[in-house]
Amino acid sequence: MLPVYGRVVRCAVGRPSSFWLSLHAALREDDAALHRQLLELRQAAELPETVSALRVCDVAVWMSTPSSGPRLPLRMSTANAT
Repeated sequence: MLPVYGRVVRCAVGRPSSFWLSLHAALREDDAALHRQLLELRQAAELPETVSALRVCDVAVWMSTPSSGPRLPLRMSTANAT
C-alpha cells in the first residue's frame, strides 16, 4: 500500500524532494520509532493487525490536517532522502 500524496498530505508534510524516500526514511530512523508509534496507535484504537502501519499513518495525517490548512504540521525528515 502506498499512501496518496495529494493536497491534504502535502499540506501536512510539505514538499520533500522525494515523498516516498522521505517516508521510507522516517519509518526507519531512530530504530523505527515512528513505525513502532504507528503500531501502538493501531493497538490503542483497537484495530486489527491486518491494518498496516502505513494505513494508520495515512489516517492520522488526514485526521490531523483540516481541509482549510494544516493545524498540526507533520514534517518528515529528509536527511536520508536523495
